[in-house]
Amino acid sequence: MILSGISLLNYKNLQEVNIAFSPKINCFIGSNGMGKTNLLDAVYYLSFCKSAISPSDNGNIYHDASFFMLQGAYTSDSGIDDEISCGLKRGEKKMFRRGGKAYERLSDHIGHIPLVMVSPADNELIAGGSEERRRFMDVVISQYDKEYLGALIRYNRALQQRNVLLRGEREPDADMMSLMEDMMVAEAVCIHERRKQFTDELIPIFTAFHNSIVGGGEEVSLRYRSHLDEKDLAELLAASRADDRRLGHTSKGVHRDELVMQLNGYPLKITELIAQLEGTCYVTRQSAHNPAAVRKLKKAVRKAFENSMMDKGTSFVEVVSTCNSGWKLSPVQANKWMEENMFPFYQLGDLKDR
Repeated sequence: MILSGISLLNYKNLQEVNIAFSPKINCFIGSNGMGKTNLLDAVYYLSFCKSAISPSDNGNIYHDASFFMLQGAYTSDSGIDDEISCGLKRGEKKMFRRGGKAYERLSDHIGHIPLVMVSPADNELIAGGSEERRRFMDVVISQYDKEYLGALIRYNRALQQRNVLLRGEREPDADMMSLMEDMMVAEAVCIHERRKQFTDELIPIFTAFHNSIVGGGEEVSLRYRSHLDEKDLAELLAASRADDRRLGHTSKGVHRDELVMQLNGYPLKITELIAQLEGTCYVTRQSAHNPAAVRKLKKAVRKAFENSMMDKGTSFVEVVSTCNSGWKLSPVQANKWMEENMFPFYQLGDLKDR
């Protein structure tokens, strides 16, 4: 599908725009704040039924306007014209139409207009948390696999209901909890299989592009990691009920999957990457969960300042800490959880000292 033209009304900072596109390459040039990114976001919206930037649909409406409208004219490879439109009034449900006919479900539209968006925020695929890499897999797979998209929607719906039960003041109803878990288990199998298949197909492409950029000398790898690699999800959910009740959320499942990136056999984390830069002289990872760790952290920070004063190079100190909410655990329990679950992955100590 080729986007031949787009019309916008009251979308973000764009009051009214009508543009006809070239079937080849289109470039947008202008000063900061003119709406170049918002125009691209409108194209994204017509493919995915949501903004790539704004989490709230109402936040996409121009200032004091009461609605926004988007309309895109597309031409297929076979020359067939198609029209996609979207409208949203404040406080109401958005409407998506194809050829003037409204969709019954927005998920039916996903994949109809495949789209790849590249932005500076893509560095979060490496530097960000595991949710960024899961989102990457979900966005790509959902565009060509309707069964996967349906399973993902149903799994997340059951997951939300289970979390509601876990956060309730009263002890969760056992039958209702089992029902939600059965729904999660049924959909997780499909999600796990498709993600694994996607990763297996992505690895040679990822490796080839990386080698073409760096010219060899580095070995990069991808690995899909899931709780389902260890045990059946039904067993994991049943065994973690008590802990999940204390946490207030579900700790096991495909919603915690990870796409592990490694460079020369080591995790591709931001601190490990910084340690390999020529300009860094001191890179360390510390914590502050007990008096001994606090003393080491103070020593590391002092050393970083001393290196800077002596112009030795760049120093980088990373601190592994608990969540601001403490994962709804007591301070002692939160520190213990960090030691047992985070320290094995984010190993403490000096990564570089010269």
